[in-house]
Amino acid sequence: MARSHDYTLNTFACPFADRCSCRVKFRIHATAFKIKLESQGEHTAESHVQDKVTKFLSIQQSAALEQMVSTNPMVSATSVRRGLDLLPDPAAHISPSKPRLVARAVSAARLRTLQPFSHGEKLDGDEGSLTRLSSKIYLRTLVEEHNHGGKHLELHQPVCVGHQFKDGVVFGCYSTPMLLLHVPRGINSEWPLTLGFDSTFGITSKKFELMGISVNSL
Repeated sequence: MARSHDYTLNTFACPFADRCSCRVKFRIHATAFKIKLESQGEHTAESHVQDKVTKFLSIQQSAALEQMVSTNPMVSATSVRRGLDLLPDPAAHISPSKPRLVARAVSAARLRTLQPFSHGEKLDGDEGSLTRLSSKIYLRTLVEEHNHGGKHLELHQPVCVGHQFKDGVVFGCYSTPMLLLHVPRGINSEWPLTLGFDSTFGITSKKFELMGISVNSL
């Protein structure tokens, strides 16, 4: 970044320039009277095809892996690699000879995906980690902290309504304040309501079944 009393100049290069010689750059030239955006080159689908770093995952492979893990953070590395082989783009396929590389990439992607919701807890599937996380986002505690001038409770923040992970019971109820307000909003509207339930069983390795509750106005 260049700066003077009359203007500022910021230049942004492609983050993959060192891997595939991408020459695309953007420059923002700002003065007290105007802001000008200048560009060099054009990003297309072929911009990052020539990836020179072969000992790591390619850009296409990393992007596809990140997307797959973000939709199912607890998916295994083997399932990810096999799933990528089903994609129509051959550039996203990963050779079976890179199991450790895929495992490390999946682990890193999982941490990035869960970070906003894990509150520093390492979610390894055991009862201890689930109990600690549920206690940190317990709705009653968050409401009390909010009412006493503590951390602000966001409408779309994940919260735990109730939980038990001991004595052979594995139970947790999670939602957001916005979703929990659907019922009182529906009642206040004075429209007829329908309470719906939907459940999915046997899809997790820890036998933690999922059940969803919805409220619909007729």
